[in-house]
Amino acid sequence: MRARRASVVASLLVLLAIPSAGSAGPDAPAHGVTSSLVEHIRFVPFEVYSATGARVVGKYLYLTSWKNLSIYDVSQPEDPKLVSFTPFTPREDDPELDPHRYENEDVATNGEILLFTQHGTTSAGGGSDRLRIYDVTDKTSPVQIANVPDLAEHTVTCIEDCRYAYGSNPGRILDLVDPSSPVVVGYWPVLAGVTGGHDVREAAPGLVAVSSHQAAILDVSDPLHPVKLAVAGPGSPRPAHSAWWDGSDRFLLGALKSTFTVPRCSGVAATSVWDMSDYRSGRYELASRYSAESGWLFDGNPPASALGCSSHWLEASPAFEDGGIFAQAHYEHGVRFFSVSGSGAVTEVGFFTPAAGSVSAVHWITDRILYTIDYTRGIDVLRWNGPLPSRPAAETGISELTVSPGGEVTGSATFAGEAVPTVVATDPAGDGPVIAEASAAAGIDLLRADVWQSDAAWPYLEFRWEVSDLPSPETAPGSVPEVLRYSWSFTVDGERYLLSAKLTNQAGTTSVVDPTGPATHVGRAFELLGDCGNPVPAVEAADSCRHLAWLDGSFDVTKEVVSIRVPVGSSAAPDIAPGAVLETTQTGGALAPSIAAAYSLVVTGHGASAGGSTVGSMADGTIWSSYTVPARRVLLGVAPAGSAPAEVSYGIEAAVGTDGSFTGHVGAIPAGWRVFARACFGASCGGTVSAAS
Repeated sequence: MRARRASVVASLLVLLAIPSAGSAGPDAPAHGVTSSLVEHIRFVPFEVYSATGARVVGKYLYLTSWKNLSIYDVSQPEDPKLVSFTPFTPREDDPELDPHRYENEDVATNGEILLFTQHGTTSAGGGSDRLRIYDVTDKTSPVQIANVPDLAEHTVTCIEDCRYAYGSNPGRILDLVDPSSPVVVGYWPVLAGVTGGHDVREAAPGLVAVSSHQAAILDVSDPLHPVKLAVAGPGSPRPAHSAWWDGSDRFLLGALKSTFTVPRCSGVAATSVWDMSDYRSGRYELASRYSAESGWLFDGNPPASALGCSSHWLEASPAFEDGGIFAQAHYEHGVRFFSVSGSGAVTEVGFFTPAAGSVSAVHWITDRILYTIDYTRGIDVLRWNGPLPSRPAAETGISELTVSPGGEVTGSATFAGEAVPTVVATDPAGDGPVIAEASAAAGIDLLRADVWQSDAAWPYLEFRWEVSDLPSPETAPGSVPEVLRYSWSFTVDGERYLLSAKLTNQAGTTSVVDPTGPATHVGRAFELLGDCGNPVPAVEAADSCRHLAWLDGSFDVTKEVVSIRVPVGSSAAPDIAPGAVLETTQTGGALAPSIAAAYSLVVTGHGASAGGSTVGSMADGTIWSSYTVPARRVLLGVAPAGSAPAEVSYGIEAAVGTDGSFTGHVGAIPAGWRVFARACFGASCGGTVSAAS
């Protein structure tokens, strides 16, 4: 089916006799495209095709490029100030050559000295294998104090506050007691019995994470005698390019770099999450992975990457603790933001794709302010406006339970997300409009609809349409406005809402329901509409609804899934709250096909005030019943000691606080009986705990 998709879609266009329309113009702001939870604050130009790596120490950002070293004061995170700019001098072996120094991706510094590893003799500008060390105690005037030939490695990392340094490969150990005269005192791969790699990271004093195809954790409490503690278990991708770990967190975040010969994403550019809870047994295990996809710029997924589709340097938010938010550089795919749940599942939750940029690294300045280090642009300052979950629960359950003689119950509960999506509707394959093959190829053969909140600490519902095939942006007739759109209408306590996912949104830019004007969301658009008048089938245009919010969503061609994330309890729709029941829209007592995958025939205005006419569509729809937004609950029951938890009647609901603490009252407890408690997040309930008074 996939190989024939383009021709089938073309046949469908001929069948429907749709006239060609002009292609959509860019709708991105000047500096790039952001998802709704990511804000671009400012752009700091550095030097074209130059900025490579950086490190934050205290209130300073130390940034190196192929031509200079710069130091920024970041005490005001949204407005970094240049303190010094130190250009590099011409090459010692040939002063006539351009003074490029390749490449120093991972800047090693303690704020007093800074190491620049100039590695590669055939790189742009010539290059030479030299390790240079700078005295940066005076931020306004760095001074080079060492220039040692044949001592460079691809990356170099400080150990013990730069008392020593570890190179990446072959893995020299450098004694820096006199930083003006570094001395090789050993090779850590040989001593530890592991392979060298692309990078080493001092995760914590005495612990190093090695990024290589073996991927290892080393005990370096004695830097001259490193000891292998663990290696990555089976599974791909291993963190062979770079890793983030703080030495105590449950999760290690890893990146596997692809080659420059892979310009398009298809199962490459892998990001991985590794469970470190048992690493001292000798191995740590893969928890989850993410791979980028090629798509559209306006979706944060450009169709191709000049430097190859590849993940690169990554870093967790300072609020990350056994889960939370991290960001990763992805070259022309920009910056990807991810959430890690308490079980280690990784979900992409935002992006920034720079205009004419290629992001090498990311550095968090605060738990919300992030800097990108961009080869072609310099620095972009971003703000993460989404939630910052930390220590999300790995499972739903009771962690503490106390019962007083009078029947007062107190305790603490943990809440993870819903275990599996709630499938609210299924639809037969091949029942879409026109011929079955054409319907599938156009992306309008609906198979299933589901919704869930996968992480209790991440307050978003994900609505998903699964279709039998989903056209890629290159083969879909994107010049036709709103050619593909997916709708889901529902009511909450009498209020009507409509979700809309569109492949293109040219008509929506001039609609009265879009208050942001005609220059926004020309590309893919994910929208929440409300204040609807008479309910209409979702396949029809939202003529009587008004725009409430732009949302995050995706068209996942690989999984054949369209998804939209809806915030729980947001100001745009506060009644979409925990415990709320989402019900299907009804028209005159008859159920409407309120979940639909549609293919537009004609695009016109919305409502009489926009010119008034009809949007004709060919759609595949389905009917559903209801979905209850998951809420945190603790249920109590009283039963004889030894009772099986499944046999207990949990008829008393405790009051649950935002931190998971709960209180309740069960009355007098008969002798020999116990109080049983169970925690539930929606329909997903965890293990039961019992206690006697």
